[in-house]
Amino acid sequence: MLRLTLRLTALLTLIGGSLLTLIYAQPYDAPDIRALIESPGCPDPCWQGLQPAVTTGAQAEAVLGEHPWVDARIGSRRLGNGWIEYAWWWSGAQPPSVAADEPGSTLVIDDRVDTVRVLTTLQLGDLWVQLGPPSNGAVFSLGGRPNWQHLAYPEVGVLFQAPLRCQQFWAQPVRLLLNGGAIHATELPDPYDLRAMRALACRWDRWGR
Repeated sequence: MLRLTLRLTALLTLIGGSLLTLIYAQPYDAPDIRALIESPGCPDPCWQGLQPAVTTGAQAEAVLGEHPWVDARIGSRRLGNGWIEYAWWWSGAQPPSVAADEPGSTLVIDDRVDTVRVLTTLQLGDLWVQLGPPSNGAVFSLGGRPNWQHLAYPEVGVLFQAPLRCQQFWAQPVRLLLNGGAIHATELPDPYDLRAMRALACRWDRWGR
């Protein structure tokens, strides 16, 4: 607790106290994200034995079928053009950082894992407290409007995705996004620019979505 408090204090100084103070007015008790993202013995980028551009579809199905976090029921659907999506419900043995009310999923393209998506129970502000600011970031646009921000943490080999909203910016839900491809950057260059990201979110909120 002391280590988290000291880290938060330093981050508040660097980022601006008003941005995070309201989020962490209460004692900090969010689950540890590292229990979800660490995959010992599997080179990054990797999530629980699934490596983008390396793991085959059959291997992914076998890994998920034997994983203690995964319920025995694993569904798949063919999306065409060599794309297959595998989805699973959680067994109850997963860490508390996993949002158990939404299934996890992995997309396989041309018989190789491309993307793994897992909704977490964490909020955007939790990433700053536990991992620090991201090194890189980008905006994902849909229909010409910025809808999501992607936050890259190469030191732990994963991306995170959060809705881009002005109101309750720090309280947005966070999704783990392990992707072997490039981030679709449309508005912001690397490295991650917090002020620009918030300004973009508030500008679009004022204009309407």
